[in-house]
This record gives sequence, C-alpha cells and structure tokens, in this order.
Amino acid sequence: MEENQGYVIRQSVLFDNGRGFALGEHPREGFVTWQFTQEGSRRDYYWGHYHSDPQMAEADYRNRAEDYQRRYYVREIEQEQPKPGPYKYYSTQRPIDIGTYPQSYFNKPIHMTVYTGREQVEGEAFRAWGDLSYAQPLTEREMEDYELRPSRDNPDLRERMERQAEVVGQWEDAKHIPDVKRLTWFYPDFGSYVVKEFVTLEQLAQRADSVERQRAAAERKQKKAPISRQMKEAGKLAFVHLDLTQGLSSKDVAADFVKEYAQADGVISTRPALLCRAKALGLITVLRVFLVDSLSLDNLNKQIAACDPDLIEIMPGVMPKVIRQVCQTVRRPVITGGMISDKEDVIAALSAGALCVSTSCEELWQDV
Repeated sequence: MEENQGYVIRQSVLFDNGRGFALGEHPREGFVTWQFTQEGSRRDYYWGHYHSDPQMAEADYRNRAEDYQRRYYVREIEQEQPKPGPYKYYSTQRPIDIGTYPQSYFNKPIHMTVYTGREQVEGEAFRAWGDLSYAQPLTEREMEDYELRPSRDNPDLRERMERQAEVVGQWEDAKHIPDVKRLTWFYPDFGSYVVKEFVTLEQLAQRADSVERQRAAAERKQKKAPISRQMKEAGKLAFVHLDLTQGLSSKDVAADFVKEYAQADGVISTRPALLCRAKALGLITVLRVFLVDSLSLDNLNKQIAACDPDLIEIMPGVMPKVIRQVCQTVRRPVITGGMISDKEDVIAALSAGALCVSTSCEELWQDV
C-alpha cells in the first residue's frame, strides 16, 4: 500500500492526462483527499482537503474526481490493484484484544481467531496468540506498530516469495550449494523453484537480498573502467609497481601481462631484468634503488647499465647530500621517496636536484 506524509492511500483514480485524485487515511490525523500528478511510477500530491469524518472524505474524493472529469473531458485509466484477499496476520507478542490490531475505517478485520494460548503456527518458526484477516493488505508500518507477522499464504507475500525463490534458486544452482544448505528446490513439473518447508520468510529474504547485492556489485565492477584508464582520463600517467603487486612473478612475463592487461604507461621495479623487458615493450621504466650504504651507491651505475631505465627512484628521500650526488652522476631524472614526512623534506629533496617526490602522505599532496 502506498503512503504519503503518513497517510495510507486507500483509493485513487488516474486520468489519461497524468492527473488524478487520491483518498488517504492516517491512524491519528483522520482523512485527506489530494490531487496528484503522475510521471511513470512517481506521484506528486498537492491541494489536500483534510477531514475528520470518513464519509465526508469519501464524498469529497468522488466530487473532486467527477468535477475534474467533466471540466477537462479526461478518461479514467485502469490501475494495478492489490490482489484479492483475504490477508492473514498473526499477533505474536500479545493476546488479541481492543487496541492490539489495526482498525482502519477502510480496511477493518473481516475475521478474527483468538487462540487459547500462545500456540505454534503451522508451517512457521514462530508462535502466536491469534490471527486476523483483512480484505486488503496492511502496510509495513501497521504491521510494525502492532507487531503482527504476515502469513506466507498472503497473495502479496506469496508473489514476493516466488520472485525471491527464483533468484535464490538460480544462485544456489550456480554456486553448487549442497542440498542440506539450500533454501529452495527446483520442481521440473512447474519449471520453477519453491521454498523449502520451514524456511522462514526472513531467511529467504536475507539470502535473496545478499544475492542481489552480489549481482549489483558484479555489475558495477564490470561497468567500472580499469584504474589505469581512469588515471589516463584524468590526465595522469599510470605506473604499476611490479615488486608490490601481488600475483605478479619476478619473471619477464610480468611485464608482458602489465602491458597487455593493465594498459599502464610504465613500470617500477628493483629488478633490472624486468625493466629490460618492459622497455622493449615500449613502457616507461623506473629503477628503484635503496641506498643503504656506500656499496649500494657504488653499484648504482652497474644497475643502470644493465637496464637503461628512463628514471631513477632512490630511497630514502631524506638525504639531500646523497640526492645531489646521484643527480650529478646518473644523468637521468631522479625521483626520491621514503621517510618523507613534511613539507621541509620535500623542499630539501627538490632543492638537491630531484625531479619529483613520491610519498603516501596525502596531506603533503595538498600542502606542497
């Protein structure tokens, strides 16, 4: 049942020009008639007439609709109506008595059964004090306010469960879920899935919701462009750090994989052999070197000769004197990074001759 501003829409008429009128009922505020405009499935309600008497509200609703139809020569179009009842609800928390169930003027109980005690409901995993039947379905708010649980035989709930069973059943088949853990069976005679006996409404709804979330996530993942493409669209170059990417081996084929599938512009590595292969594939290469002592500094030229990198990244980046020395000898652009924690470190590295600084400190990205 549709609601607007806390009023349950009990009746509505829609004309072929997208205009219509509705009669609403509030559990405490009384009744209202609205005019509305409908576009697709969306309705905008306005020009409300408020009433305390339901018969006056019904008369006003009919008069407004008939007057509009006469004045504008519009034709009423058929609307989808709730499936014919009855709709049964169980009182699970208290015995049925005055004030313990909804008593709408337009949707009063048509049948009531008071149990002798709190009894187990057949085919369900809960107990109840009694049940009530209505000609029209209750709203979610009405069920929540009075702590009522719907019967799985209700037309609206049965239809929802059939849809959920199809979603869950297909997922269980695709995932090869064992029979003991399945919530559904497939009936070849009907060509559809049915819910297992004693599976609760909540269990089925929870699994169906989980399956839908998984599907939505998979669709978003398919639609989402690779991160390298996103970077290029933002005017940036995309580099893959071969040494820090899980799943990539230290073999030359890792460079081929990055070129073909990651669509990166360049690679970073401490391994000269990988960089040689990447350079042959047309990728920009960055040789990463850790200068921990004078021996590693002496070996730098050997590593450069082995792979002829386009850029050098030296770490750590807080050694201005060493950075200056490297910049004067390697005759290649130098990147520096590691241990850089503030703006002064960045300025010192750039002043020493570094082309740029790499850092994972996001504050420095904005500060410098």
